[in-house]
Amino acid sequence: MKNHPEILDFVRNMIMEYHSPLGLSMTALASWCRNGKNEASDPMESKKVRKILYSGGLHVTMALIDRLRFVLPMMMNDPTKERRIRLLRRMIPIGRKILPFLSFRSPLKEIPKKYLSLLHQLGHNDVHCLTEEPYNGSLLLELGFKVDAIKYGFFLRDFFKKRRVEEMILIDPHTYEMFTEFYPKRVPEFDFKVTLIHDILVEHLDDLMELGLSRKLTVTYHDPCIYAKRLSNPVIEPPRKLISAIKDLKLIEAFNHGRRARCCGGPVELIFLELSEAVTRDRYEHLKQTGASAVITSCPICYISFRRVRRREDETEIIDLVDLLSRAKPD
Repeated sequence: MKNHPEILDFVRNMIMEYHSPLGLSMTALASWCRNGKNEASDPMESKKVRKILYSGGLHVTMALIDRLRFVLPMMMNDPTKERRIRLLRRMIPIGRKILPFLSFRSPLKEIPKKYLSLLHQLGHNDVHCLTEEPYNGSLLLELGFKVDAIKYGFFLRDFFKKRRVEEMILIDPHTYEMFTEFYPKRVPEFDFKVTLIHDILVEHLDDLMELGLSRKLTVTYHDPCIYAKRLSNPVIEPPRKLISAIKDLKLIEAFNHGRRARCCGGPVELIFLELSEAVTRDRYEHLKQTGASAVITSCPICYISFRRVRRREDETEIIDLVDLLSRAKPD
């Protein structure tokens, strides 16, 4: 007898069958990987070592969830209602065709592209993106489907090895955790070289210190819990080094930051929507108490969560780290 909400099985089945929690195609998840002529950067034709920037499918997924923020509460306020889940299942064929267009103009969708562009500007022209991206699988583990998460790890391993990928640059905490702590310890030959984007950018601090903003800005940084609370090698200082390198910018720390940072509330949204929003509001108010005019984060889930609870009259900006770096220009 099942002792968990039906929606969890729905999400698990979507990931295992379509490699996306929303049933999007892998082409849709990689839709950020396009140039101005709508052509993908595809390194598959060459036999050289593959080095890719991999978004984990998370930015397009969260961009779409943001677009559906008025529909999701109707579906999720009681996740035990099986009738709603049956309706969702019937909508899958139509949704797979329509949903990708809803995320078309989302700023979140542009974040992986901006990271790739920044890497190229800094001389890392050997980094590419793929025209298909599977979801990173993190929800399987976070929702308690550990066995399925391991099976999914085998799929990911074969997917990337078939495309001769050897090195990945990751840009979000959930993908980073799965690809450094979970899959390599449970999936044989899951031996990709994994580098976090912050570590590469920190190597270019001298270049970044030549950049400045068009106006002075006070910011506070929200530590994604998966980065800050890692048992080994927590990611706390690198983002702050990048932020502090920019001229005309002042970093103000929240009382609870680093290891003591509080969750944004996003991960429990599927099961406890009201609780998720309450946790998000609590964390956002702590960040607001700094008096900063902008909240910086480097997690797409945190980004969407804070934007969702920010009041219309609130002028506080929610900015992804790469957007902040993109705003900075040489003096």
